[in-house]
Amino acid sequence: MRYAVVGFDANGKRVLDSGWQTGAIYTLGKEVVSYRLLFSYTDNRTMTVEDTLKIEKSLSIIPASAIDDWELPIM
Repeated sequence: MRYAVVGFDANGKRVLDSGWQTGAIYTLGKEVVSYRLLFSYTDNRTMTVEDTLKIEKSLSIIPASAIDDWELPIM
């Protein structure tokens, strides 16, 4: 499994595109006010509804620090 993070500023302009990631934690900068998460298998097979539900149950979005950064722990 892999994921990508696309972040947007307050005007809806894309300010971040992480590319495909496989690490457990991804940290967003404070310029990102909204984001989209993309998920894929590394072998590009089709994701099922069950796969999506598993991702939803294992995803946590938590504040990373007092400076308004965010971490996206992917477990």
